[in-house]
Amino acid sequence: MESENTVPDRQYAPLDESAAAAYAATRPPLRRDGSDPGEVRAHEVGDGNLNLVFIITSQSGRSCALKQALPYVRLVGESWPLTIQRNYLERQAYEVYTTITPDLVPSIYHADPRQALFIMEDLSRLSIVRGGLVKGRMFPRLAEDVARFAAETMVHTSDFYLESGEKKRLAARCINPELCKITEDLVLTDPFHDALSNEIEPELRPTMETLWQDTRVQDATARLRYAFVTRAEALLHGDLHSGSVMANSEETKIVDAEFAFFGPMALDIGMFIANLWMSAIAHHTTRPEDPFARDILAQADRTWRCFVARVEALLLDAPVWRLPDGARRDYLLALARDAAGFAGAEIIRRTIGLARVADLESIADRPTRLRAKTAALAAGRALLRESSAIDAFEAAHQVVRRSAGLAF
Repeated sequence: MESENTVPDRQYAPLDESAAAAYAATRPPLRRDGSDPGEVRAHEVGDGNLNLVFIITSQSGRSCALKQALPYVRLVGESWPLTIQRNYLERQAYEVYTTITPDLVPSIYHADPRQALFIMEDLSRLSIVRGGLVKGRMFPRLAEDVARFAAETMVHTSDFYLESGEKKRLAARCINPELCKITEDLVLTDPFHDALSNEIEPELRPTMETLWQDTRVQDATARLRYAFVTRAEALLHGDLHSGSVMANSEETKIVDAEFAFFGPMALDIGMFIANLWMSAIAHHTTRPEDPFARDILAQADRTWRCFVARVEALLLDAPVWRLPDGARRDYLLALARDAAGFAGAEIIRRTIGLARVADLESIADRPTRLRAKTAALAAGRALLRESSAIDAFEAAHQVVRRSAGLAF
C-alpha cells in the first residue's frame, strides 16, 4: 500500500457535480478496457456530517459512487478544520475488511490520495437503515449481517488471531488521532457536562442537570473513556450505527468507516444496538399500539445473540491465543458490560449532543418528541449506572425496557 503521510497538497480541490462526472469518466469502473462510457452524470447525495458523496451514472449503463473528504467537518463548516487523510484511513479499513467479510463492504475501484477520494461500488440499490427504520421498514438480514461484521472484523484483527508483531504493525497503520478525538469528545465527554456542543431543549435541562451530577454515571463514563483511549484491542469501524449501514431484504453493506481505529472491542456492537434501541423508543412513543417497536427490540436482541455466538465460536478456534473456558466466560462478560456502557453513552450523545438522530428529531409533535427524548435519556443513564453490574447483555435489554417505559 502506498505511503500517504502528506495530504492535502496543492492539487486538492473539492469537486462539484460537473467535476466529479468528468473525473469518474476517465477512471474505473466507468472506463473499462478502453471503452467509452458515453455521457456521464453525477448527483451529490452526501447527507452525512463529513464528506462529499456523488452517485455517478453513465450512458453505457455502468455506475459507481465517488467519496471525497472535505478539509473540515461538513456538519459545522470551515470553522472546524479536519484532516482529509481520513479518506485514506477509510479505504485502508475497507482493504482489511475485504479480507475478512468481503460481502459486507463496498468494492473499491480506484483511489486518488492527492484528491482525498476513492471510487467505489454504487449502493443505490440499498437503503440507509436509519431512514428505513424511521419509515417503519424492517431489514430481515440486518441483525445477522451486522453481528457477523462486528464479530469477524473484531476478532480477526485481535491478539487472538494475529501474532503480536503483525497486529502492532497493522495498528500502527490505523492510527486515527483526529477522528478518535471527535469520538472521545462528542460521545464520551461533552454530553456529560454542560458543553457548548450540546443542544438541549429547555424542558430537558433539569434531566441533564441531574445526570451531570450522578456520580455513578460520571464514574462509568470515565471508565469508558479510559478504555477508549488506552485499549487498542482490535480494528473497529468506530462509528457503527444505523446511518452507516445500507441494506435491503437480500444484502447488507457497512459504509462510512473513516472513524476506523484500534480500540476496545465492545464499542462497535454497543453503538449499533444503542441506535436500534433509540429507534424502538421513538416508535413506541409515537405509536405505542404499533408492534414495530417490539420488532426493533427483537432485532437488537438478535444482533447481540448472533454477535456473541460468533465471537465465542471464533475464540474457540483462535489460532494464536485460545482462552481457557473460565477466562473465555470472563472475557464475554466483560465484553457485555462494556457494550452496555458504550450503548448508554451513545444514546445520550445522540439525544442531546452534536449529530443527533433522525429517529428522535423527526418526531414532528414537540411534546411527543420530548417524551421520546426523556425516555431515551432515562435508558442511557440507566445503562451507564448499571453496566458494571450486569451479569449478561440480555440484562441490558431489560434495563432499556424498564427505564424507557417500553411496557411489552
